[in-house]
Amino acid sequence: MGTTKYSVIVAEDEILLLDHLAEKIEACAPDFQVAGKAQTGDEAYRLVKEHNPDLLITDIRMPGCSGLELIER
Repeated sequence: MGTTKYSVIVAEDEILLLDHLAEKIEACAPDFQVAGKAQTGDEAYRLVKEHNPDLLITDIRMPGCSGLELIER
């Protein structure tokens, strides 16, 4: 029986936090796979449209559209 992988998009404008979050998600939650990382809300929106992830983890304050605007879209 195969295990289900849930796809995740992580949006954070600080690159060190972005990379750390992505690493922690995959290390601590083996059922979750980071499908994409973004440093702006606009970039995150493109990734969401492209990958249709199961989960979006977003910062609130980012360049471009904010995390709240991203969620509204």
